[in-house]
Amino acid sequence: MQLRIARREAQALTAHSRRGFLGMTATAAALGLSPHRALAQPEGAGVGRVMSVLSTYMSAARTRALPGEVIEQAKYHLLDVWPL
Repeated sequence: MQLRIARREAQALTAHSRRGFLGMTATAAALGLSPHRALAQPEGAGVGRVMSVLSTYMSAARTRALPGEVIEQAKYHLLDVWPL
């Protein structure tokens, strides 16, 4: 009996949390408080130093060979997650 009550209380808390989250999300969307808009750089700001360094590193990474240990660990990971 107590297990049923505890289970119902847990479900009620979960449902209430989801409902509250969805309500806050809908309110924020209605007010136009988009996180993309809030975190965006102003127009004409250009690319920052960090993004410039990161993009240079990433574009050079495609021509660099991976170390052997990285390749070996990637194979093990693929074998672990691949459904056989």
